[in-house]
Amino acid sequence: AVPVGGLVPYAGTAAPEGTSFLPADGRALSATDYPALYAAIGTTYGDGSTDVLSETDFNLPDTRNVFVKGATDNGAERTFADPLNAERVRLDNNARGSVLDPGVMSNHELAAALPSVSFMFLIRVK
Repeated sequence: AVPVGGLVPYAGTAAPEGTSFLPADGRALSATDYPALYAAIGTTYGDGSTDVLSETDFNLPDTRNVFVKGATDNGAERTFADPLNAERVRLDNNARGSVLDPGVMSNHELAAALPSVSFMFLIRVK
């Protein structure tokens, strides 16, 4: 079972109706309406101040158009950086990383267009 506050990938285009899940889209919610979720995430993703009427207390995480990855917890310091970034090969002529010989890559072709894949992350709210 997914705990309250847990994120799950979902292949649909909208959250299923009548479930305990909402899209993780950054929306502001009321702690009164979602007490278990507020206890789990608090104001980690915002204090709900996007609501003009001040009827909200916190925000859901906003996972739209971002790559979701785990964080490293180093005691008080948390980092989302890639620990192997300096070792990664880059293909954009950036000075960091290794340089590939064009001859090695000459026999490779890339598709001109990638298929459109749609999915979202849902967060369990109740």
